[in-house]
Amino acid sequence: MKIIYLLLTVFSFTKVVDAQVDQMKEKTMSFIKLWGFLKYFHPVVSDGKLDWDEEFMNGIRQLPQLKSKKELNGFFMQRITSLGKIPICKSCKDTIAGGLNYNLNINWINDTSAFTPELIEKLKVIRNNRNQRQNHYAYLKTTALVVRWSGPTFENEKAYPDSIFPDVPMRILTLARYWNIINYYYPYKYVLDQDWDTVLAELTKKFYEVTDTLSYHLAILEMTRKISDSHSGFITPQISEFFGKMLPPFLVQIIDEKAVVIASPFPDSSINGNVLQPGDVILAVDDVPVKTVIDQKLVYMQGSNEATKLRNLASYLLKGKSDSIKLMYDRHGRVATKIFRRYSFNELTAKLTNANKNKVQLLKPWRIYDDNIGYINLGRLQPKQVDNAMKDLMETKGLILDVRNYPASLYPQLGKYLNIERKAFAKLLTPDLSFPGVMKHSSFQYTGKNQEPVYKGKVVLMVNEQTQSRAEFTVMALQTGRDVITIGSQTAGADGDSRKIPLPGGFLATITGIGMYYPDGKETQRVGIVPDIEVKPTIESIRSGRDEVLEQAKKIVNGNQKI
Repeated sequence: MKIIYLLLTVFSFTKVVDAQVDQMKEKTMSFIKLWGFLKYFHPVVSDGKLDWDEEFMNGIRQLPQLKSKKELNGFFMQRITSLGKIPICKSCKDTIAGGLNYNLNINWINDTSAFTPELIEKLKVIRNNRNQRQNHYAYLKTTALVVRWSGPTFENEKAYPDSIFPDVPMRILTLARYWNIINYYYPYKYVLDQDWDTVLAELTKKFYEVTDTLSYHLAILEMTRKISDSHSGFITPQISEFFGKMLPPFLVQIIDEKAVVIASPFPDSSINGNVLQPGDVILAVDDVPVKTVIDQKLVYMQGSNEATKLRNLASYLLKGKSDSIKLMYDRHGRVATKIFRRYSFNELTAKLTNANKNKVQLLKPWRIYDDNIGYINLGRLQPKQVDNAMKDLMETKGLILDVRNYPASLYPQLGKYLNIERKAFAKLLTPDLSFPGVMKHSSFQYTGKNQEPVYKGKVVLMVNEQTQSRAEFTVMALQTGRDVITIGSQTAGADGDSRKIPLPGGFLATITGIGMYYPDGKETQRVGIVPDIEVKPTIESIRSGRDEVLEQAKKIVNGNQKI
């Protein structure tokens, strides 16, 4: 009986603790939403003269003492009233042009289970008379180019560089800052895998419960992963140490759920005298099946889609803390296990420099193949070289443009050779800073020019998961040409610009800042550039040193491939 009584006591205590945690979580979530709403909507708060971070942390410290709905609402009302009377906004309209309110979600201000009628009415007044001046916390820089091309900047947020593992109030501030920026300014909130309120509920509990520096940093990493954005990034020294900084001197790619070596440039990559070769399939890492390692590390990877997450995973798969790694691998059906050296990044860079010092580095980024097919590697081409390249390639029967890389801003110069008229290739949407949570049509982007000569042959664009951001933007522009086809595989799905979010600890998170669409509204974020013909590398092609995508591009130019 004593044991049963003890178990029942523990069970009852656990239920009480869980109920207290849930109650604190609900209060915190309401406070996070209210704080962010006032930060971006209230004219007094948004001018940045108040220390709104300190206001938040003081509030978090007081929440445990607020036991009832009445006490909580009284606290909220007192803080809002202290900000002073809000002037009537004659320019604030509820009508949202073009229906671009799909990201707007402030219906929570009508939640009668959390807020009293008096507070709800107060919040509606603020919404209807919201700030119309430049917001200190989210604003556009003043140059015409930046205003036209970028989302808001958040650089006025405080960094708190010494807060590597802060106390609870600042930890919750980190969550509140990021969650509200995404809530009001992220152009793709409407396509997230999870409802953003659900994310807040999950992470509020986690940010309260983290116990050390690493678990806190991994919680922030999890938070930034929730937006599934290839522009999203977050790294700290502690996270780097968690994954390890030592790397073996060969490159790996995930193909058909297998880890395949694609390059092994150094002869001394093995401790015992053997090296991995392109096409070798890694079966186990330090006696752990590679599928298990992939599953363990994939949960930490950023990316708009699975292809990009696997791309990013490839560089982490063999990272570690020790200077050696034991690998089991398959080479043409023969399985072997060997120990390979790992190196620091600086050591690998030095080795690569030495390995390439006698190689010719001045090769042009364009060439003509024997069958009169032109080729340009856009990742190596500079804008000042475009005219010379096209002069050399103008009479070829077909042109292959390799965009499996990150090019310079080439589309204005290249576009004039593919179109005889100006064409729209992208529609930009930016956050409406006069109504946080609403998007607005910013501009169309154009390419092409009324000029001769233009290229007469077929053009093939080659893309894959390395094609990201400006590369995807470039492909969209070049696709408007007269006779253009895109081949390869799904791109990174992160079009538009990259914006930085300062976080406590002196850290930075990054996100996509503007919405980028085809002129007809077709999406590119997460979807990426969808190729007309899908072609992916195979293990056999890697073993034989063949580029299957390039081979397919040549067949298309020569008319040997049905489209």
